[in-house]
Amino acid sequence: MISERIKNIKNSLCFLGSGDFHHFSLVLLKNISQKISLIVFDKHIDYSNFFEGFVSCGSWLKDACELENVAEVFVLSEEKKNVENQKLKTISPLEYRKIQPQFDIYISIDKDILNSSSLKTTWDQGSCDVATLFDILSYLGSKYTIIGADVCGEPPVNFFSPEHKKSEDINLRLLNFFTSSSQLLAG
Repeated sequence: MISERIKNIKNSLCFLGSGDFHHFSLVLLKNISQKISLIVFDKHIDYSNFFEGFVSCGSWLKDACELENVAEVFVLSEEKKNVENQKLKTISPLEYRKIQPQFDIYISIDKDILNSSSLKTTWDQGSCDVATLFDILSYLGSKYTIIGADVCGEPPVNFFSPEHKKSEDINLRLLNFFTSSSQLLAG
């Protein structure tokens, strides 16, 4: 089972693949023993009902909100979806300074938050550009302890395409960001 294979991944940065695999964030969150604030960057609010006992890329946040170690969830999204859960707050990426986590943070990024001129992913896209994404991350990294992160939202499979080059450049910047400061991914 996948959860058994990745149960020892903690305090790390994981690249998950396309947005179809965003629900693997849930497995990573289950491995964190401390109380955390979850910050999600996503065009979509992945909080939907799914078949009982199953989790999908569109339902994983509902299960994440039920975890005891996840104290609060901030979703940076432009989607307007009424979610009835006291733990979850939706915030426009333009209003990111309203995020005030009470605990160390875990960051989950779906690159479909980006506009299509920044990167074309497999899902419909937001309007955030790459510079804004890194402005938000820099703000969070300067104020809070980041204990882990994951990234999904790779473009459609067409290796060596310009979109894969853009995605690789973004991933390398994310890797550099999350590993360059002693306070990031503290463990």
